Amino acid sequence: MAYTDIISLSDAKIYLRIDDTLTEDDNDIIRMINASLRYVEKYTNVLVYARDKNYLVEQGLLKVYDYPINTDLDTLTDYTVERKGLYTNICANNTDTFDLTLDVGYLYSDGVPQELLEVAYELIDLYYYGEKDGKPIDKKLSELSIDALNQNKRFFI
Repeated sequence: MAYTDIISLSDAKIYLRIDDTLTEDDNDIIRMINASLRYVEKYTNVLVYARDKNYLVEQGLLKVYDYPINTDLDTLTDYTVERKGLYTNICANNTDTFDLTLDVGYLYSDGVPQELLEVAYELIDLYYYGEKDGKPIDKKLSELSIDALNQNKRFFI
């Protein structure tokens, strides 16, 4: 799966009100789709499509904020798993250092929260039509989009 399986080029062009026969910006729009959904993922730790992610732990405890976790954690016999609301603790029973691969992210595009897709569409619009004023992208997002990101955020600093 890829980001364009979540928001297709044709859907982005409809949102941007670009005729689908105009193709000279297609590669740029695909890049903007990727950047927008990556931004949403990094901000929230909600992964919009499923993928294997490798975690390296050096002090015996792994806190997984990524969501959703598709791996059946009950099958991890060498680990103690503790679900803690917005994150999951995974402790190695016999070692301080371990490498663990988990399947994380939405298995189907229709599972992705709609409000996060709306944020991604707004970001695509900002990337495509936005002014080059030097402001960070999060200062250009609407308050509604910032609220949607914060409501889906898996951690707070």
